[in-house]
Amino acid sequence: MKKVIAVLTLVVLIVSALYGCSGSKKKDDTPPASESKTTEGNDTKKDTKEEGNKEVQEDSAEATPAPIDEAAAQALLFPEEVVNDNPGIGGGTLQVALVASSAFAGVLNPCFYEDNYDNQIISWFTEPIISYDENFVADQDGAATYEYDVANKTITLHMREGVKWQDGEPVTLDDLVFAYEVICHKDYQGIRYGESEANVVGVEEYHAGKADKISGLDLSEDKMTLTIHFKDFYPSILVGGFWSNPIPRHYYGDIPVKEMAAHEKTRTSPIGYGPFKLKNIVPGESVELERFDDYWMG
Repeated sequence: MKKVIAVLTLVVLIVSALYGCSGSKKKDDTPPASESKTTEGNDTKKDTKEEGNKEVQEDSAEATPAPIDEAAAQALLFPEEVVNDNPGIGGGTLQVALVASSAFAGVLNPCFYEDNYDNQIISWFTEPIISYDENFVADQDGAATYEYDVANKTITLHMREGVKWQDGEPVTLDDLVFAYEVICHKDYQGIRYGESEANVVGVEEYHAGKADKISGLDLSEDKMTLTIHFKDFYPSILVGGFWSNPIPRHYYGDIPVKEMAAHEKTRTSPIGYGPFKLKNIVPGESVELERFDDYWMG
């Protein structure tokens, strides 16, 4: 499309140049006043009017750009979808460039990142436990399944067996509880805490330092089932209206919340349970990831 616009612009500029040359030529061809034939009365006005109309018609014809071939214009556009039926190539390295006006911040923790560049990197090595369909509605294809009870204002999550963090430890719903405890902590200085989190029973008391735990998070003894109690059950709860990104308690649990965003485990050695794991980070410059062989989806 940009090429099409460029061509059109070029046509307009060329026509403008021709128009200027044409006008100059007509002016130069006019004989001097002393040599021109003088006609009196209405004939002079008529001749002048006809001459003017002729000039306008000629200039209009010159200024009309040639019609654009629709097929040619479409050929300039990138295809919306490219399909390759050839067999996949084993191994190899894929280099992905993130275009930015400054170095990426490198806050590689779902609870603390603030820009989309960090979020893109995070999405390659970890993921929410709930997946969402093409309409952004929660479905049952994630690392955890769910059921909800509108009357009792609850969602109950069931963690799948065999989901592992990239250090080999199992992912449990206690890791989701831990993420809530971090985001809703009184020392938390990130941007994740908001109305959705405050809608969970007991969060406001915990955030104010009046409670040691969040009463509305009911975790089973085996840590594989979690019932979340809400103050109000809105339709938006099923379209991302509750926090679903766990972070490993065993990995981050000994770091004070106010220090977690700047800690090396967030900046240079984060772990997740997604399809890739971090191999090397050059702060502000590049991130290298490698395949996580124990990814729960294979």
